[in-house]
Amino acid sequence: RGLVLPGFSGSPLLDLRSGAVAAVMESSRGQHADLGGFAVPVAALAGAFPAVIEGNRGFHQGDGRWAAAREAERTLAAERAGERARLPLRPAVVPLERGAEVSAATALRPRHAVVGYVGREELLGDLAAWRERELADGEAAVLWFVTGGGGFGKTRLAVQACLEAEACGWTAGLLRADVDDVGLRALADWPGRLLIAIDYAETRPALVGRLVDELASRWPRPPARIMLLVRRRAARGELVAMFNGQREEHLSSLLLRAPLARLDEDSSEVDRLELFRHGVQDFGALPGALPAAEVRVPRLRAAHYARP
Repeated sequence: RGLVLPGFSGSPLLDLRSGAVAAVMESSRGQHADLGGFAVPVAALAGAFPAVIEGNRGFHQGDGRWAAAREAERTLAAERAGERARLPLRPAVVPLERGAEVSAATALRPRHAVVGYVGREELLGDLAAWRERELADGEAAVLWFVTGGGGFGKTRLAVQACLEAEACGWTAGLLRADVDDVGLRALADWPGRLLIAIDYAETRPALVGRLVDELASRWPRPPARIMLLVRRRAARGELVAMFNGQREEHLSSLLLRAPLARLDEDSSEVDRLELFRHGVQDFGALPGALPAAEVRVPRLRAAHYARP
């Protein structure tokens, strides 16, 4: 996600899972939109310039700094994973057990993310920009509203936003329903960058206020980002009244400045045919599913197909 800028050509793309350079940047897909870019895979470079690859291997055999840094990064990640387990955040994705037979209802749950994310690239780009935006000194948290009725993809959007945040080094997840004051304090004390999604936020307005109050003590730690998922269509004034019944000035300011994404508007609709094709492919990998070749693509014109 993002824009490959002029001057990036030749820079390395790091695979965070393997700790190795996977490709070398070649060009941008467009200098006026967040379309990413093109890169040459290391395998292609190895085929064209084997001597360069051999020279690279020879260098690392005699210089252990890269391997040591990679191992230190993995150790740090493991330590943080242990600490993270104490946070009141549910992981964004709970993978289905490989090879296990599950019901259709289970396979459709957003947090299993069986189908890869489809569409809403502009909204995801806006969320990434909001997440990475530099905040003013003393600002401890910012909010983002996501509204719409059931089935429009609010939870799945939050899951994807959390996944992308984690890929960029953030700690992210969905706030647990049973969170207590100790859990809120743990979030406020967390040293790293936080993205917190609150599902069914309209049923927990008091909790949102308590969380904002706790996070106010984070500065000068990195500010937190909070996504409020609201299962109804509501105007800005209604949302402010919903989450700030006590009319606290600080919370009111955050609510008034929070971006608002309405997923039930035509402008945010996902391409129905593209989503169906991805669904056929990804659900087709589950045990007992119909082979993709046997699935007939419907016309998808009915209004309910606007709900992903």
